[in-house]
Amino acid sequence: MSKTSKVGIIGAGNVGANVANALVLLGRCVRVVLFDHVDETPWSVKGIKEWLWVVANSDFCLFTAADTRSRAELSAILGTEYTVD
Repeated sequence: MSKTSKVGIIGAGNVGANVANALVLLGRCVRVVLFDHVDETPWSVKGIKEWLWVVANSDFCLFTAADTRSRAELSAILGTEYTVD
């Protein structure tokens, strides 16, 4: 992910760490599985425009908060090897 991308962790202690590990694994999986949908939408955080990205198929859904809606953010999420059919 880019330097400005953020992953929200819900929970504390070991629960938070387990969720963080699961998010890292899901982020890696997104780079190798087929996905049906990628989208981004503006999201106001304390009056500052952020972007909420989603990558999904029928088996998973990954949300990523980012500072921009740039191609760099998309590459950070999907990797640089993805193609569009």
